[in-house]
Amino acid sequence: MVLYILAVVILPILIPAEKGTALRAVITIVPVLPMIWVLISVVRHLKRIDERDKTTTLQSMSVGFGASMLAAVTVGFLGFAGFDGIFLPWIVFIIGMMAWLVASVVLNARANR
Repeated sequence: MVLYILAVVILPILIPAEKGTALRAVITIVPVLPMIWVLISVVRHLKRIDERDKTTTLQSMSVGFGASMLAAVTVGFLGFAGFDGIFLPWIVFIIGMMAWLVASVVLNARANR
């Protein structure tokens, strides 16, 4: 988490770059690299859990993915309508994560009945 904060906050200050340059693109994408570790962690977790937990986890991830895709299409159409905002794409991420969380809670509650 510390590396992520450093990449997001400190890197643009230490290496200033003008908009539209290749260096600016690289600096902007660097914070995505720690997310590779998150993906690896999720895959490792899925390999270690039992079948019931694996099923509920994958089902809840599927719900989150579907919600993200629906949100992405909605944000795309809003962009066509002129609702361009710098934080608008983050709605896709937030909706996907919240749907994953809600689906996980509901599916685990059903499985534990």
